Amino acid sequence: MIFRLRMLAVGLILGTLMLAMPSTQSRAIADEKADAKLELLMRAWIGTWAGVLEIHDTDKVKLNVPMQLEIAPIPAESAWSWKLTYGMGEKKQVRDYRLKRTADGELVIDEQNGILLRVDRFGPQLITEFEIAGSCIQTRYRLTDAGIRFELTSTERAKPLTSGPEKGPKVESFRVVGYQSAMLQKIRPKAKPTPKP
Repeated sequence: MIFRLRMLAVGLILGTLMLAMPSTQSRAIADEKADAKLELLMRAWIGTWAGVLEIHDTDKVKLNVPMQLEIAPIPAESAWSWKLTYGMGEKKQVRDYRLKRTADGELVIDEQNGILLRVDRFGPQLITEFEIAGSCIQTRYRLTDAGIRFELTSTERAKPLTSGPEKGPKVESFRVVGYQSAMLQKIRPKAKPTPKP
């Protein structure tokens, strides 16, 4: 009787393993397809793009800042460099990010300081949204025939305008406190792959 129970248990374990194998294979195939699709998509984005970032006030552009975006494959990391440069000379700020997939298949921008920003794709547009210090920030990169259209909006989460019917869900409306935009044109057709470290 004990022997039969042991054999039954072994059979159940083996059956579970056999069922799990196709699932693991399917996941690996799905990941490969997703990576191939992303690689095909990113080919059109590769290069060095430059323009002027306009920081808007309510009625006018209050500041113009040179902006550059460099996108290049990094084969050793299965990622793409996403290098943003703002300003020139001593005031230049460089943010050397990575665009990649996580182990769970999420597309993210890795700021290489512990911060990961989820990236969602809608056709030729990449969108991120995140909250920090009471502000919600959304960035949009849209690939067009003229170049990459960049937009950033910053929304204040504190003190929302709350309204709604007496019997029904309440709606919270937040104040947009910042808007930035730029049209980045390709200045170098192809960025060279980032070398292995």
